[in-house]
Amino acid sequence: MTDDADTVEPQKFQLSVGGLVHKTAGEQLYILPVNLVVGVCSGGEVGATFGYQRRDGAGTAPGKDSASGSTDLLLASKWQLWRTSDEAFKLGARVDLKLPVASRSGGLGTGEVDGGLVFIATRSWGKTSVDWNAGYVASDLSRGETGDDSWFLGQALRQKLNEQWTLIGEIFAVLPNTGRGGSANFHFNGGAQFAVRENILNSGLVGCAAGHHSPDRTGYLGVTVLY
Repeated sequence: MTDDADTVEPQKFQLSVGGLVHKTAGEQLYILPVNLVVGVCSGGEVGATFGYQRRDGAGTAPGKDSASGSTDLLLASKWQLWRTSDEAFKLGARVDLKLPVASRSGGLGTGEVDGGLVFIATRSWGKTSVDWNAGYVASDLSRGETGDDSWFLGQALRQKLNEQWTLIGEIFAVLPNTGRGGSANFHFNGGAQFAVRENILNSGLVGCAAGHHSPDRTGYLGVTVLY
């Protein structure tokens, strides 16, 4: 969830496919996301995330134990705003737009258009990199109200062990803009990345969270290909 300030090189494509699991005491959510990103210029990229999801238990439509279908469509663009000459420090920003493709009646989406702005800073010391994120998510852009909006704060640590293995740890928080937006949630994830080749990366993370309606357990497995 915590992004880095790097962008895909111009005229390069990055494809990520994975599986995401969220589990609470009364609900299980399974997502198969597909993320496609293309570098449009030096320090700039655009991308889209879409996929399939299944929800079991609470949160589904009344009278149903499960629901499945497409996820919402997330469009994003990321830009590097500044970097040092040695590229040890990079500052960037990402703009997100969520389009309500998922079924609202089935409990798979909100049926609202959301927008977000995230500022990203990445600092590297040799094989160690730290990423900081700070952003704002506007819920239902058509209303122009801020009661259901939220703030996003994240920090990730990446430690490269060798040319193939990298350890990852992150903590991020989703904070409601007002009391009407729900309670604060704090998430903790950890795992590793394995570079099969220079342009193929496997990732695996597990985590937990604290806060009202937050998942008890989360898990992610995925592969990223750059071509």
